[in-house]
Amino acid sequence: MNWFYATKDQTQAGPVDEATLANLISTGTITPQTLVWKQGMASWQPYAAVFMPPSQTATAPVVGAGLLQCAECGQTFPPEQLISLAGRNVCASCKPVAVQKFQEGVVSFGSPVDPEALWQKVQQRGFDFTISSVLTRTWEMWKGNFWPCLGVTILGYLILVGSGQIPFLGILAIALVQPQIMAGLYWYFVRQFRGESATINDSFAGFRRGYGQQAIYMLIFFAICLGAVIAIAIPTAFVIPLMSGGSDGGSVIGISVISIAVLIGVAAIWYFMICWILTPLLILDKGMKATAAMKLSRRVISLRFWKVMGLFLVLGLISIVGILALFIGVFLTLPLFFASVARLYEDAFSDQAR
Repeated sequence: MNWFYATKDQTQAGPVDEATLANLISTGTITPQTLVWKQGMASWQPYAAVFMPPSQTATAPVVGAGLLQCAECGQTFPPEQLISLAGRNVCASCKPVAVQKFQEGVVSFGSPVDPEALWQKVQQRGFDFTISSVLTRTWEMWKGNFWPCLGVTILGYLILVGSGQIPFLGILAIALVQPQIMAGLYWYFVRQFRGESATINDSFAGFRRGYGQQAIYMLIFFAICLGAVIAIAIPTAFVIPLMSGGSDGGSVIGISVISIAVLIGVAAIWYFMICWILTPLLILDKGMKATAAMKLSRRVISLRFWKVMGLFLVLGLISIVGILALFIGVFLTLPLFFASVARLYEDAFSDQAR
């Protein structure tokens, strides 16, 4: 009977017969935790589960005391020995199989995560970064996957812009297309940072998971923006007649009132945009409801609000430079924005971020 096994560099090897398989474990090429498979098996299994009697199988420590369980083989490991694949903890030996299942659609995303439990985990571990480290790590990732990252981002951007230009239907795109594309672009870069096989299909993941929740989130944010505009419009409507009176005092008061209203409105929009920036990924990756994801994102970002604001100011300056560079430069800065948000998300919630 021919067997296949997962190598240490996370590729599939084989086929080999049982005698060769036994020789490989004696030489250390295969360990009791190495995944093996043959035709007729429902799924890949650790070598120990297939060939070794229970008395010889190394007993795994009980989950707890900082140990986490691999979603594939069931073994427990320290967090640093696991990777996160679509919200599922997977050991290095199981990664090839888990990635294959994910790509084939056998496994998509993990079960919904408890927001409170995740918040407590972030508090225990802490959330900190420097703007330079985020930009440096983002650039290093992008540099190694330059053209795929650029191509996926441009495609997503064209869909974002194009969907809003459809006559009569463009307003619907605010909830039914654009937030899902944004989430997918973030997700694409999260998978790049996790060392997973990210494809253009990942940029449309927002249509496969949490579609309605992404729409709800965007509608809430749109309502906040609309409220801010109204907050600006109401005092403006009252002071314009005062300004039209022609007196210098009336003009000064009117300009002051309008300026304050504009500042408050813009500040409110800016504040919520920053605080909720991780919401699309929490909905997509963790399976959260929109309101729970918004609350958790605000909690986490509030831990380092001014640093996050500084990061976005730097990204804004880079975008301005891109626009000045005959506008072509904006296409080169767009991936930097989406990837930086993905990097923040990983720094906040990934056990392997630091």
